[in-house]
Amino acid sequence: MKETFKEHIIKDKTILTGTVNFPAPNPFPRDLIAALVLDGVYITDDRKNTDPLDIRHEDYLLQTSKERTALHVYFVEYLQVLKKLFIAPLDSWGNFLMPNEKTNTRNNILYNNHKIKPCLTMIYGAHLKNNIDVVFPDLRHAYTLKNNSFVLFDPDINYYIGKNTSNRPAIIFTTTFADSKNLESNVL
Repeated sequence: MKETFKEHIIKDKTILTGTVNFPAPNPFPRDLIAALVLDGVYITDDRKNTDPLDIRHEDYLLQTSKERTALHVYFVEYLQVLKKLFIAPLDSWGNFLMPNEKTNTRNNILYNNHKIKPCLTMIYGAHLKNNIDVVFPDLRHAYTLKNNSFVLFDPDINYYIGKNTSNRPAIIFTTTFADSKNLESNVL
């Protein structure tokens, strides 16, 4: 069986990388995740923050879909089995990078709009012509993101999506996860 999650330890921080491998005979429909991001960019223009000076202005909110749910369940179940982590999706957004664009540096603890703090950040390559880097400047490290691949890391690590060197737009999907126990206790 192909290794799904590869663990990297950089300066006492754990980063998981890999490719989404669904058990079904068909590959995961990443183009439908990309379509959700395009809907947020071109149809609804629904952003996490309407202030153009806020870094969340470049983050587009996404509609729910069975593909988005399936991708979340994939990570929830794998991390429960492999790492004994009990998590649930907290927040999701998409980024649309034109050629030569990159995102601003951020971490998902500082820019969290929820009472509940995330415990993991997942970045997924939904539609990329060329590879694009997820850069961790404080760790002085980067991981290459490809179509259908992911990078999973602690939300307090500063990161940015590197420059889109292709001549086509790059579509990235990001989700933060929280400890499911914290979510349950906040519902009551």
